[in-house]
Amino acid sequence: MVVCDSATKCPELCVLGTFRFQARERALPAVLGGSQRLLALLALRDRALMRVSVAGTLWPGSSQEQAAASLRSALGRLSPVARDAVVVTPIDLRLADDVVVDIRDSRALARRLLDPDSVLSATDLSAGAVDTLSVDLLPDWYDDWVVIEAEEWRQLRLHALEVLSERLLAKGRFGDATIASLAVVRAEPLRESARASVIRVHLAEGNQAEALAEYERYRAILLTELGLEPTTHLRELITEPEATCNRTARVNGRAFRAFDATPDAATEARRFVRETIDSHAERFPEFGSVAAPAALLATAFVSEAIGHRADAVHVLALCRDDRVRVEVYDTRRASNVSEGEAPEASEIRLRLLSELADRWSMEYVGSGQLNWFELRVDSAPPSRVDSWQVRGAHSKPRSANRKASKPGRALEWLGRGSNLIGPMTTKPPTMESRQSARTSGSTGPANPGSGFRARKPDTEKANRRRSPG
Repeated sequence: MVVCDSATKCPELCVLGTFRFQARERALPAVLGGSQRLLALLALRDRALMRVSVAGTLWPGSSQEQAAASLRSALGRLSPVARDAVVVTPIDLRLADDVVVDIRDSRALARRLLDPDSVLSATDLSAGAVDTLSVDLLPDWYDDWVVIEAEEWRQLRLHALEVLSERLLAKGRFGDATIASLAVVRAEPLRESARASVIRVHLAEGNQAEALAEYERYRAILLTELGLEPTTHLRELITEPEATCNRTARVNGRAFRAFDATPDAATEARRFVRETIDSHAERFPEFGSVAAPAALLATAFVSEAIGHRADAVHVLALCRDDRVRVEVYDTRRASNVSEGEAPEASEIRLRLLSELADRWSMEYVGSGQLNWFELRVDSAPPSRVDSWQVRGAHSKPRSANRKASKPGRALEWLGRGSNLIGPMTTKPPTMESRQSARTSGSTGPANPGSGFRARKPDTEKANRRRSPG
């Protein structure tokens, strides 16, 4: 092996991305036509090739004599530097030992990552390794031998990127792990193992909503393109089951559970949220004060989702710092809405949020609806939010002189059980309608829910009748 230094200027042959033949720190004359294809073939095969084999591969439509003549012509058109990079014998051809080929180094990196017994260096787990494995081989070349080599490299690099993502995830480098996983998704959007890598990173970070959104995006693409559903393995990754799809996982005050769209889902969700917060309150007693209102709000969200015929409901309960956050994601989606648009909410749910929650948000994400709320954990109960907007996160600073509402008021107003929670179908009579009903002298028909309406006499019409002309 020849050792290159600043004087020898070892040539470098690149076939990842676009074809380039250059010396380090200086450009070389362009290599065109058959000469370029000859150098690319020698770089990819990484061994000495018989002259007959090279000629037949590069010019498959020509006779043996014509292909041999074309090979001699391609060798003769090489520049002096390129000619020195090829070792030519009467029998075979190969690249010189001092030629640096990028695909060889990249293949070695991919094989080290795929070998479970290999010891990886810091460079192997760097962002540069992700960039190296994210490039296709000669993407604009369509020769048969190039297509086969490109597909072999594509499969090798995709598997290596998935393993690299897992190793970066194990080291807690979530950003680099996400980039590695998304590089595989970009190369093959229908590859389920790539989507699973992305979901694992989101779950490890605690971003349950992003994991569910990624799952729903893949599910929509798979249904549209192939008419298929994701495999059981990917569904189990979302629901984190052991023996059933409704297993609860509690880690440091965080629990996630998927519920089937059944009438009992609201009751189970209320129990799930309450038990999660109560479990955390055993170590931090101050969290016990928000367990009941958080369970009530979660029940309201789940009940409304079931009422709108959601396919499934996913609930995340998270206790952190001085607040409790609950996210409810359901797989319903109106056909005439777009990503990020705010959904309509029932009046009961809005009144509950105003009474109990400190911050909340409702929006369409992926092919479903994401709702979340936060309850602050302190000595004072949550304050009521007077003005609200459906879209975006809603919050209002707590006032010391403001009379705080109590969670018990909402509990007493709704009564017991989850069956009372849902969209309002009729509105209660207003103060104006009650006053109108008491003062009305009419016995005509009443408007539903608003009392009798008084009839105002038409005095101008009566005066016109009395006038003579």
